[in-house]
Amino acid sequence: MTAGVVEPRYASFKGIMAAKSKPLEILSVADLSLGDQTGPLGARQEIIDVEIAESRAAGEKYVDEGDGAERIVGFLESIKVL
Repeated sequence: MTAGVVEPRYASFKGIMAAKSKPLEILSVADLSLGDQTGPLGARQEIIDVEIAESRAAGEKYVDEGDGAERIVGFLESIKVL
């Protein structure tokens, strides 16, 4: 049984304060000996084209006058979800 696995563990105040005094080690790519595995040479992918995304249009607003459910079903049928 995995009871309690989905609950996040939050840092304690003591742990947060102790982390402030720990040294921070900054590593470069050379320090990690990655060489040609990073950057454009190691990407294994090529960008062919870049396009600007379409701006989103404003949505439709409805005032529910008792026929909200029918309108929702009609909309879902029009976009072929139902």
